[in-house]
Amino acid sequence: MYDDKTLFEGNKMDIRRVYFSFVWRHLDINTRKKLEQDAMYYMSLHKTARKSVYDVLIEHQAYRAIFYYRTSDETELTKFLIKVLEKFVRNTKTVEIHGKIGPRLIITHNCSILNLKRAGSDLTVLPYVLIGKGKCINGKDIPVFGKNVHIGGSSTIIGGITIGNNVNIGAHSLINYNVPSNCTVVGNPARIIKLNEQKCNILLSEYNNAKRKS
Repeated sequence: MYDDKTLFEGNKMDIRRVYFSFVWRHLDINTRKKLEQDAMYYMSLHKTARKSVYDVLIEHQAYRAIFYYRTSDETELTKFLIKVLEKFVRNTKTVEIHGKIGPRLIITHNCSILNLKRAGSDLTVLPYVLIGKGKCINGKDIPVFGKNVHIGGSSTIIGGITIGNNVNIGAHSLINYNVPSNCTVVGNPARIIKLNEQKCNILLSEYNNAKRKS
């Protein structure tokens, strides 16, 4: 996906692009794959233009947070190279990412805090989402996410809870209970409005209480 032919724009050399190409070669191959997968969404926003990971990094501040998050576990030499890169392409300070997150992470706006234990692939986070510490459950106080989770804007997800696979969380929701797979939850207090393709209207707290009793 990263092509050295893009180092030149017209007759001018983009120094930042040249240095990025140098850094890119030093990244772990698995890190590069994840960054390319993460970038696909942002590239799709410009279907008529040639885009690369570098272009996405320059144009989308939310992706910068993902890029610097993905590269934080590289070798000491690469970390140094990344610090120099950050002098040219500054990281946004309004997105925080902590935890282990699978490929195809999408953050649509540069204002969110993601403090989680782990998340599977295809996590989508809309603007002003807070994921963080809360009640300690089974030894953990931050959430665990499954695969294919979509989080609506201005939602809060806290505590040592588990969010299942294929979950949609509506905007402005407060989630502090476990969320089952294959469902849609909305509101404060949170309610399950669809479960396994069937419409319903169940308080998330009541669903969890029933699960504990069964």
